[in-house]
Amino acid sequence: QKLEFKKASEGFSEQKLEFKKRVEELVGKVKSIEGKMLDETRSLEEKNSEYASKLSEASEIANNEKKMIEDELAAVSALKDSLELQFEELKERVSKEKEELGVEQRAMELEIRNLTEQLESKRSLESEAEKFREERETLLIEIENVKSSRKN
Repeated sequence: QKLEFKKASEGFSEQKLEFKKRVEELVGKVKSIEGKMLDETRSLEEKNSEYASKLSEASEIANNEKKMIEDELAAVSALKDSLELQFEELKERVSKEKEELGVEQRAMELEIRNLTEQLESKRSLESEAEKFREERETLLIEIENVKSSRKN
């Protein structure tokens, strides 16, 4: 019995030693895994910090670009308003000038009509004057004929 107990005790000691080795191996593996995880965590934190910095930079650039675009849009809008105002003023001026030209055109038409009437009247008077000249010539010839026939 003592022998069996001794053998069992030795078997137990061997088993205990194997368990102890196995536990030590597992503890080593766990520590190795923990080290790797810690390194990985540090690396991820560094990357996270870099990404946060880059994101902040990108956000600042985007905000600056947005401000520039908003400023440009405001300038374009102001220019559009100015051009619309100038266009309206130009339309009014063209309308007034068109109206004035219409008045001038009607005045010129009236003047042309008056001049045409005066010209027709002058032609009529010239025609009558020509008739009187012809009559005068006829009368002078007749007077000359009468004078000539008296002398004879």
